[in-house]
Amino acid sequence: KSELSTKNFWFDLDFRLDEFDHIRFYGFQSDFSLVAENGVGIVGFVEYRHRRDQQTTLYNVVVHPKHRKYGAGRQLVMNLEQEAREKGKLWVLLKCPVDLEANNFYEHIGYNKVDVERGKSRRLNIWQKKLT
Repeated sequence: KSELSTKNFWFDLDFRLDEFDHIRFYGFQSDFSLVAENGVGIVGFVEYRHRRDQQTTLYNVVVHPKHRKYGAGRQLVMNLEQEAREKGKLWVLLKCPVDLEANNFYEHIGYNKVDVERGKSRRLNIWQKKLT
């Protein structure tokens, strides 16, 4: 068990990643990040904020390239969504530059593209997932 918090999330996955046996997921009390780690180090994380209204904003999903396509990103986002539900949030919203491969990931895990907006330097897809 982690000494970071009594509210940590732990999940051992039953797949093998190269030289690693598992990934562990835990959330910090600060309610803005979840980190996936294995026996050697961090393989991915998500950054987010639970707003005062009914929305959680997802800012970043990052998984090391060697560990993509094994479910780490999906599991991190699923844990974020569960935490958001427990806090009474009704949806998760995120923005992603239209030219990034990450858009396929968001669609694959159940997010709906609700709009496209002009960003500072490039267009952004706006993705939303209802949590009800």
